[in-house]
Amino acid sequence: MRLAANIVRGRRNHAFGEHCQNLAQSTLQRMGFAMVERVHTPFRLHRVGGRITGASPVEKVSGDLRAVAPGGRSVLAEVKNREERLVWSEIDKHQVAALDHHADVDGRSLLIWVRLRPALAIDVLDWAILRAAGFGPRAVLTPGCDLIAAAVVLAV
Repeated sequence: MRLAANIVRGRRNHAFGEHCQNLAQSTLQRMGFAMVERVHTPFRLHRVGGRITGASPVEKVSGDLRAVAPGGRSVLAEVKNREERLVWSEIDKHQVAALDHHADVDGRSLLIWVRLRPALAIDVLDWAILRAAGFGPRAVLTPGCDLIAAAVVLAV
């Protein structure tokens, strides 16, 4: 019974994440970014008795979306969907490293925070500005906080 509940929960979470990535992708397209593409994570299926019981990523990827900014600059975006706050610890170490490295080599790194409740809100945040403003270990983003105000590229 617990396995079935976990499978249902996993499918629901995956579908919600996919929906948020679609919203982020269309937001970047409306902002004028070109070639906005999702970075697909390869998964390995887990089977028990011939039935699929779950899946896990085979490898870590640099981010959720890649694009080209107006002017030709490379864009790497990480999409997060948390309702009330976004805590630094919810961004995996390899994601932080990829966003930092991409910004260091003159790419544009973005953190896209999607919230569906109480109403749809999408904050597109410039990663380099966010980091320079103090977003790091033990930091917390809340809607309308000073860190967001400093780094916001677009708020929908």
